[in-house]
Amino acid sequence: MKRTDRSPQPTIGPPADGGDAPTCGERPDLTRWATRGGPLPSSLAAHVRGCPQCAEHVRRVNHVSASFTLLKTQAVPAGLMYHANQRALRMLRRAERASAEAHRALRARPGLNTWQKAKLHAARGSMSAAAALLILVTRVGIVGGMEQTRTAGEALAKTHWKNHIDPNNEWLDSEGMTWHDSAD
Repeated sequence: MKRTDRSPQPTIGPPADGGDAPTCGERPDLTRWATRGGPLPSSLAAHVRGCPQCAEHVRRVNHVSASFTLLKTQAVPAGLMYHANQRALRMLRRAERASAEAHRALRARPGLNTWQKAKLHAARGSMSAAAALLILVTRVGIVGGMEQTRTAGEALAKTHWKNHIDPNNEWLDSEGMTWHDSAD
């Protein structure tokens, strides 16, 4: 007896009639949710409760989402890019033995014309000069700030000495003496 109701029923594996009905793991609403993220729609949640294949798919998507969230909140370890690039190059070298495309990717060099090379060298030189200038300006600013702080501190100490410690010049005669000499 052939079924007359053609409502979409979740199937596992290919349909009996040889058509292209989606399997449980290929449901459009499940695919949309996996791409978009967010809470699981109620109709899909009801289906997932009874379908182990879709439930496993939801678990895997949630695991990947949780991993991405964890990656966003943790600092990148030092040297990660270096190690990742080294591993990628090792993988390419292994694949190079079996694949002409991997061989071409490993031997690829940028095809820059003379003008592009000159701009690249000029950019490198100007970046180096800008960095050196920033270091110089920072050093001058720090040294100048320290000198101003020392001068202001000496003036403040001299004023404090005059006003609070020796207002009548009983201990030190300020005539002929500089503040530096009296501090020795």
